[in-house]
Amino acid sequence: MRKQLIAWLLVISAVMFLPSVVGGHSYMELSSPAPGSTLEEAPTGVWVQFSEPIDTNLSQLRIENEVGDVIEAEQYSVDNSSMTLRLPPLENGEYVVYWQILALDTHVTDGSFQFFVDAEEIEEPVVIEEPVDEEVEEEEQNVFISEEEEVEQLKEQNQPIWPIFSRINTGLRIIDIFAVTLMGGWLFFHRVLWRKEGEAFTKWKKSNHWFEKWLYLIIFFLFIATGFGHMASRSIHLTQTAVTDRIFWQTLEVLFTTTTLGMVSIIKPVVAAVLFAFTFNQRQLVVVIKGLLVILLIATFGYTGHAYHSEQILVHTIHMLALVVWFGGLVGFIVYSFLIKKQPDALRFLHEKLKVFSKIALFLVVIMASSGFVLTNVYLESWSDLWTTIYGQILSWKIGLFALIMVIATCHRFVWLPKLAKVQESEEVRGLVWGLRLELVLIVVVLVIAGMLSTASPPADIHGDHHYYYH
Repeated sequence: MRKQLIAWLLVISAVMFLPSVVGGHSYMELSSPAPGSTLEEAPTGVWVQFSEPIDTNLSQLRIENEVGDVIEAEQYSVDNSSMTLRLPPLENGEYVVYWQILALDTHVTDGSFQFFVDAEEIEEPVVIEEPVDEEVEEEEQNVFISEEEEVEQLKEQNQPIWPIFSRINTGLRIIDIFAVTLMGGWLFFHRVLWRKEGEAFTKWKKSNHWFEKWLYLIIFFLFIATGFGHMASRSIHLTQTAVTDRIFWQTLEVLFTTTTLGMVSIIKPVVAAVLFAFTFNQRQLVVVIKGLLVILLIATFGYTGHAYHSEQILVHTIHMLALVVWFGGLVGFIVYSFLIKKQPDALRFLHEKLKVFSKIALFLVVIMASSGFVLTNVYLESWSDLWTTIYGQILSWKIGLFALIMVIATCHRFVWLPKLAKVQESEEVRGLVWGLRLELVLIVVVLVIAGMLSTASPPADIHGDHHYYYH
């Protein structure tokens, strides 16, 4: 057990050598015309500079007038961090520039800014119009909708659809987190904590091996589905086309082959397939390799999330790995509370393993609290963001649930563990089992919140007032 733990720690350290993500989430830094500016001459173009390199082929700018009409303009780029629109002559009025960019780390951000044109108008010769029949004019007004109605319709047509895809990707992210957590947690409990000596007290010795095979097989297909879902939603978002359109599939291919998240979406099912193949070999070295592969999967969440550099990826990986181990211990003890034989020796063995896990859990608490503190300082601009921003409020729920879990875990350690040493029948440990179940439910909620946080925009990422973050 000690050798396996040392091997896991070595791999975590190796995560530090993952290449740093170039930049992070890209946002608008500069623009010409400047946001909110009033121009005395109509501009011939719009130029936008972004904070990080972007995929200029899958990013776009558009400009609309004050009634929502899209101005036909030529888009081009001279480098990989800016875009330009070549404009036709503009009339006086208000114009809104919308930008939607795909960063090289596969994060999509949207935003807009406005400017005004107030150029001196050249007096035009007065044109004498022929009189119009009032009855005909009234009929024409009845045929055509009013300007206000037209503007309203245009707004409805231009309603952004990316919040829908953001919710879809949040759900897919949560599914991925649960899959990796269950995979890693069960591996820790069954191969590191419970091990072969625990099988002697189990009713169905072959059930674990059967469960492990089906777990990896199901997660293999799950990763294929979620990976395709992530990329498909981004392709629809970027191209505004249906899945039957050829442009959708061309963009999908580009996303899979050239972006960070695309490559990770390919790696995940491959790793799951390798883990499934390893279930037919139970040698100790294979178990260690399986643990390393699970840690690799855990590291991908930080690599495709908010972590910008290898140090942040390392902290994120350690934070999530601690939660995975804790989750695995709880799931394992709850499952084995049903599988364990009703005999004193089995209960004594359960008590010994719970004592070992309680010591590990204390170490995990320190790891999660310290790494969580570091990540909070990275993603929040100030502690007031905990109650003044949506990201901070979600994070506050996570912190509150974590504190509640600590209270329950303390009761397990100092109340139920001493009682378990004296019991003779499994029915007498129902209180402990129900406490473990409650603790597990709360951790499941924490995992859901973690998925929401990984697809929300941290306050420290916000640049400007008008943008939409899409993970």
